[in-house]
Amino acid sequence: MSKEIEKKIHYKRSNTLVNHLKTIWQLDPLKYSGSLRSEEFVMWRYSRMSGIFYPVIYGSITNNDGQIKINLKARLNIVGAVVLIIIGAIFFLSWFFGSHLSSDGYSIEYWIRKIGIGILFGSIPVVSIRLIFGYVRRREFKSVAKMVGSVE
Repeated sequence: MSKEIEKKIHYKRSNTLVNHLKTIWQLDPLKYSGSLRSEEFVMWRYSRMSGIFYPVIYGSITNNDGQIKINLKARLNIVGAVVLIIIGAIFFLSWFFGSHLSSDGYSIEYWIRKIGIGILFGSIPVVSIRLIFGYVRRREFKSVAKMVGSVE
């Protein structure tokens, strides 16, 4: 079964920042990149819908008394995670340093309000990107489960 999964992984790459940059640069949404170790695999592919915020699928295959069990989990790739943090920080800092909520000076209420609205403002792009990521993750789970199921 491992050899069949290995055939599905077109680009043999480890899960590193440089390899995810290569994946983003190639813009190939049809072929998987990843690696396979014994009965565990890591695979990903670029998504046109989510752009650089595509999931990395971690999977393991166990065989208990002839019954094959597939465990899948997904995480945001490292490039997408770094960009997401940067976007959230830019939105937060632009609000925090660029707005004037009141003329209270520097009272504690002023700073609490400023930080609270900054967090709310900074979370808008993060939540939007996470919603798109969730959809792409579910789609990839179905695709990988079907692929691994057809390997049997």
